[in-house]
Amino acid sequence: MGYGMEKHGEKYLYLNPKNPDLKYSDLQFYNDIRLLAWLDPETGEKTPFIQFPETSIFRSGRYFFRDSWSPVFTLDDKNIYITFGIEPTIYIRGISTLFPNFQFIT
Repeated sequence: MGYGMEKHGEKYLYLNPKNPDLKYSDLQFYNDIRLLAWLDPETGEKTPFIQFPETSIFRSGRYFFRDSWSPVFTLDDKNIYITFGIEPTIYIRGISTLFPNFQFIT
């Protein structure tokens, strides 16, 4: 698992570098942040997605320092495997369930 980019078809999965309207000092931040993004290198289009799951400790109503929740991830043909910093859980998200209309050219 890592912090870089991973290719899936013609798209790239990477950490979402910005959530412009969010403030780290606001607890609502943990509900609104989109942690990863798909990048289409041909168009430059970025599609932010994946939030902290409802069961995540980062939705507990407490503040956390930035690197405590920084995601690491990997993927295969069908799933994204992601963990959020200090949380001892690996979440598995199906790519087709996240983006049912998302087309990958392989």
